[in-house]
Amino acid sequence: AGLTLATLLLPRGIEYAAVGAATGVIIGEIAGLAAIVTIHFQKRPHFPAGLLSAPDEPLLRSLGRIFNLAVPVTLTRFVATSLLSIDAVLIPYRLQASGLQLVEATSVFGQFVGIAESLLFVPGIITISMATALIPAVSDAVALKNIALVHARCEEAIRITLLAGLPSAVILMSLAEELCGLIFGYPEAGASLRILALGGPFLYLQQTSTGILQGLGEAFRPFRNLIFASFFKITGIYYLTGLNHLGIRGTALALVAGYLVTALLNLYDIRRLTRLKPNWHNNLIKPLIAAIGMGPTVLLSKNSLYGYTGSEAAATTGALFSGIACYILLLFLTGGIKIYDLQRLRAAFNAKTNV
Repeated sequence: AGLTLATLLLPRGIEYAAVGAATGVIIGEIAGLAAIVTIHFQKRPHFPAGLLSAPDEPLLRSLGRIFNLAVPVTLTRFVATSLLSIDAVLIPYRLQASGLQLVEATSVFGQFVGIAESLLFVPGIITISMATALIPAVSDAVALKNIALVHARCEEAIRITLLAGLPSAVILMSLAEELCGLIFGYPEAGASLRILALGGPFLYLQQTSTGILQGLGEAFRPFRNLIFASFFKITGIYYLTGLNHLGIRGTALALVAGYLVTALLNLYDIRRLTRLKPNWHNNLIKPLIAAIGMGPTVLLSKNSLYGYTGSEAAATTGALFSGIACYILLLFLTGGIKIYDLQRLRAAFNAKTNV
């Protein structure tokens, strides 16, 4: 809705297009709420008359449980939005301190947020979806008091996050300029993307671990960790961005530090609360070896295909698929994935196609 309204109103001026985009966000939120309410009434269970139900919980206790989860989650979103506003003011200001003029600083900041960060967040589609699904899944295991199930679901979430996040980071680092140039037409944004990609796995772990903590009923902990990490990020932005030899790359380093601190604090809280001890050899080392191994394949494929086709788009696309194929092969060779993983993936795919 936002894109459509912005496109329709753009002939009237940029300010009208901005209003259209903002209006689209409101329409999207209302439509999403309406869809959730509709699905709730369609899918809620209907119990036969006379069936004994659980005793009603006192209203105040129910409200207390709801607010214990809702308030920290809302505060986390509020703080995250406030930090974006601070970034929008602080980063251009410090870029000017590094020697850029106001117009240049604004342009560089726009490329950083609109291009580099946008590409970094693409793999987050997987982890954000998983984080949303983890809340009821972990809550269910906690309600059953099945600690083994809690451990299994938490470890599987961490494993999937790293399986997807590590190769994504390698691809973003190896093809940074090419992706920024082909998709957005600004290859110069690739320098920032390459640094941001270093923090990609930590960003994705941050999203997944936040969902786990919320499922455990500890929604305040991600909020506290975000506040703590924001001090590292803002301090890093202020000092590193203002350095002449770093500039916007200093901003990227500061964001990486923020992702790292938040992810580590979240994982530490999960371990304290659940006594979870993930198998890092299978969950981290094997995917990391496969991801590192795919890096040379991506670069060699890109150079070879470009020399053969002379097309940047063909070379980048071919390098992307070659890297993914190499990563999957190395995962099999190292034991990072098993046959049962593919069987589960196939079963999930068949279930969706049969719906």
